[in-house]
Amino acid sequence: MNDDRYISISHTFDIASVMVCTHTCGVDIEKDLPRIRTIAKKFVSESDLNTIEKSDYQLKLYQIWCAKEAMYKAYGFGGIDFRQHLFVDLETLIKGEDSFDGELIKDDVHLRFKLKYISLNKEYHLVYAIQQ
Repeated sequence: MNDDRYISISHTFDIASVMVCTHTCGVDIEKDLPRIRTIAKKFVSESDLNTIEKSDYQLKLYQIWCAKEAMYKAYGFGGIDFRQHLFVDLETLIKGEDSFDGELIKDDVHLRFKLKYISLNKEYHLVYAIQQ
């Protein structure tokens, strides 16, 4: 109460993450499971799937999913389609960078985010987003 900081919380299985920031932020953590491949078309466009298929496909899917989930949490309102409104810099991800940019574009809303990917023991993926 009476605090100007932002907070974001995420959990999966037996691990949780909390982020506190002076800027609008979001965090997502996910356990690495093969099922990400079966839901990929729900959050990644067909052309983006083709772009990442020659790289570490499952890793890239988790980086994209966590990034989009973190941006969605930072935005804080519903009505977001992960394929149509949330975008990540795939070129930077494919190069193997763990810091990259993202955007949320919907109607008259255009938000830019700095994103950071962290691998936790190759079993968990975490991305946090800070609005720019």
